[in-house]
Amino acid sequence: MTAETSPPDMPMMLPEMVDQLSPPPVPEQISWMPQTWGWAMIAAILVILLASWAWRRWRRWKANAYRREALAELEQRLSRDEGVSALAEIVRRTALVAFPRQQVANLRGEEWAAFLDRTLPGKQPRFAGSMGELLTTGPYRPSESIDETELDRLTRLVREWIRRHRPTSVADSMPLEAP
Repeated sequence: MTAETSPPDMPMMLPEMVDQLSPPPVPEQISWMPQTWGWAMIAAILVILLASWAWRRWRRWKANAYRREALAELEQRLSRDEGVSALAEIVRRTALVAFPRQQVANLRGEEWAAFLDRTLPGKQPRFAGSMGELLTTGPYRPSESIDETELDRLTRLVREWIRRHRPTSVADSMPLEAP
């Protein structure tokens, strides 16, 4: 076959035609910056709210440090079987930290139990009666004369009071979350 008699050019196949196309242009990157001032305001408000929430949580955590310390000491002293004397001492010291000394230091007996009930959220008195009497007279009685179930009830009640009592200061009035 000569050049004059060569077969006509073969038609191109589809993949070959696609290979001859120029690549599509790459789009511009989309900016993450807000395009309007409204989004910037929303972002600023969210940052302020987040900072305010973090500040309040930090203040609450700091204000409740005495509660955490009291609960830790209570657990430590109860593990050494100090019983009612540890409960009475720790609840008194916690109250002296949370309330003005003039308001707490002179309270004894029924007045002390009424104060504990008044500062613990809830309508029913819990320290009035046998629990208050055990708390005030228990440290002066022999440990053998104290019923274990009563001691357990008083221990739970003192833990609850330490966690949930309402101090007079606004910063301290936020209760500690249960550990």
